[in-house]
Amino acid sequence: MSEPKKVSRREYVKYGASFAAGAVIAGAGVYLAAPRAEAGPGVTATTTVTAPGTTVTKTATAAPEKATLKFWMGENPAIEKAYNDIIFTEFQKFHPDVSFKMETSDHNTFVATLVTRHTGPDPPDMTSMWIDPSRMGGIADAGGLLVTDEYADKYNWWDKLGMHYVHKGKLYGVIQNSWILPMYYNVDLFEKNGWTVPETEEEFYELCADVKKKGLLGASLGPRDVIGYFDNALCHLLHSALDKDRADKLFDGYGPYLSKETYSDLPVRWTDPDVVEAIQLYEIWRDEVLVTDFMAMGIDEAHTLFFAQKTPMMPQGTWVAAMFGETAKFKLSTFHIPGRKRQLVAGHPGGLVIAKATKNPDLCAEFVDFMITNKESLKFLANYAGGVINSKLFNPSYYETPIMQDIMSWGLKYPWEYEFRMRLSPKLFDYWHVLSQKIAVKEITAKQMATELEDYSKKIAEGTV
Repeated sequence: MSEPKKVSRREYVKYGASFAAGAVIAGAGVYLAAPRAEAGPGVTATTTVTAPGTTVTKTATAAPEKATLKFWMGENPAIEKAYNDIIFTEFQKFHPDVSFKMETSDHNTFVATLVTRHTGPDPPDMTSMWIDPSRMGGIADAGGLLVTDEYADKYNWWDKLGMHYVHKGKLYGVIQNSWILPMYYNVDLFEKNGWTVPETEEEFYELCADVKKKGLLGASLGPRDVIGYFDNALCHLLHSALDKDRADKLFDGYGPYLSKETYSDLPVRWTDPDVVEAIQLYEIWRDEVLVTDFMAMGIDEAHTLFFAQKTPMMPQGTWVAAMFGETAKFKLSTFHIPGRKRQLVAGHPGGLVIAKATKNPDLCAEFVDFMITNKESLKFLANYAGGVINSKLFNPSYYETPIMQDIMSWGLKYPWEYEFRMRLSPKLFDYWHVLSQKIAVKEITAKQMATELEDYSKKIAEGTV
């Protein structure tokens, strides 16, 4: 029998910039046979995972005796519990001597210590985080992450997954899912007030105006304690306000490869009139959509306001959907926030990375493969992590909780894009947050924000910041 045919890493590397921009390479190369482990005392179990038109043979290799894997993630009690109760327990069926130590940090601490934690004396073995140029790329550039191209070849991640992010020619971990941002709404209040789900941007703003006219508060959002949370509410709207070609040229042009040479020839700039008009969505949402003084409110307070029925709407990501299922004392549903020129969903991919300093790289890689092939892990991703699942072995029937079924009933109908903030140069990503916070509290206008973004981008290109 001939050698299994596959696409080498080099063939994927040339797509690196496209992956950073959110392109999906679906099955560019297909293995004719799955890679097999060498026979020997290390082999403990073999399983076959089957999806429509796909069969993957997976061989589990014996782990070092009584290995403990440190697993780090941002604080989220519902997901943390699901990892412990579902994922770790399922993996231990293959490796009963493996234990897990779950470690969590609040959002701001998690973001601020990503690099130092992975390059310090006590790194986690694996981290659940965003797979993007800014956050993940920064750790990789600092030498804190394990290059996983070898494991991608061994386990055939290239073809098991619909999308990869190749950072500067190398693969670090995998994308498991991409969060999206629905508008949660109180069906009872909608019916009581005669409101219907808006299908256009104009209808949406008319709804928001009527909500406030009838004495209810605006949409509930609490970004006070989490940097960038105001941005989350608008992550797909900036895309939708621009033609796709111009949006891609804008976000790619100011991406991680921004340099003095590329800056001089940028085809779309922050200060272009249509881009300024798109940024003005921040002002519109601040003044017409959200609750007054929303920047003084934290996430928990925003949730409390919504579930106390003081407001009929709340923009929030699928990453919190698992917490909402039993919270509402009213009929809860969601809708897609209408875009301006085109309809889409945009989000930031989440996945797993492995620390370069781990003492168990093979075991960590097997766990990563388990997460994107095992049926229970795929169900976990669907109902707890939420959003669009990246594994080609995923079946939409795995969305089992009512709230995720509700979200994905429309979420899968729209094209998905890699949300713009995650596509920017890491330094520009951080500066974007600073400026958007200023717009939120009326310190600057959209036009001033565009000018400051352009000035700062030039400094990044020239290497002066």
